[in-house]
Amino acid sequence: MPKGDKYASLTEFLFHCGQKTVRMTFTEIDKLCGLPQSAYKHPPAWSNASQMSFTIGWLLADYIVEDYSFSEQWVAFRHDPSRAKDYLARIPSKK
Repeated sequence: MPKGDKYASLTEFLFHCGQKTVRMTFTEIDKLCGLPQSAYKHPPAWSNASQMSFTIGWLLADYIVEDYSFSEQWVAFRHDPSRAKDYLARIPSKK
């Protein structure tokens, strides 16, 4: 399975939402596509520079994580095609 495929429903949701900024609760994301356990307590899970499939899910929709809260369990994505493509270009491809 190519990276990001597991989170294709997140990619599709963000791609079609038509909003500059999208704030979602962890519960909403979990219902949409499943949320890795690391997302509940580890800051690297929300890093735009991560190589996790989860990260690739939002980058493929041209969004980046702008902010998040572990205590309130939400994340804010911002539509930024240029930066998203830059992060994706840094991910090594499998050969």
